[in-house]
Amino acid sequence: MSRIELKSSILKSLKQKGFVEYEKYEYLELTPKGKKVGREINRRHQALRTFLVQILGIDPVVANEEACRIEHGIGAGTLDRLTRFIDFIELRSQASPDFLRSFSEFRSAGAPSQTGNEYPAGGFERRDRKPGRPSPGKNESRDAQ
Repeated sequence: MSRIELKSSILKSLKQKGFVEYEKYEYLELTPKGKKVGREINRRHQALRTFLVQILGIDPVVANEEACRIEHGIGAGTLDRLTRFIDFIELRSQASPDFLRSFSEFRSAGAPSQTGNEYPAGGFERRDRKPGRPSPGKNESRDAQ
């Protein structure tokens, strides 16, 4: 399939889904549905890019490329949670400007570790678990809690 055929096929698919209106060799216009989806894609991309640049300190050019990779390689539910987390961090940093500065220092210097390990041996504990209740074992369901 040539590039022109591929582009034509993509445009037909977008038109069938109601995202664009177009006439071959004439014009291309996003529909209201297409504009809505485009705005959401852009919002997510910008949230990821902002997170990578402002919070993780990634070079803006690299962050833009990485944001695209993350968008296409991550499930919708995980991306939703990640963008909500980014929104939370942004709100938290507005309320407490030292928050991002502290993280930047942490990122640069690293955190002292009592065990010498970068991460806790058993992983990170869920904070929503009731105190005194053990984590479910391999054969136990989290729903049983």
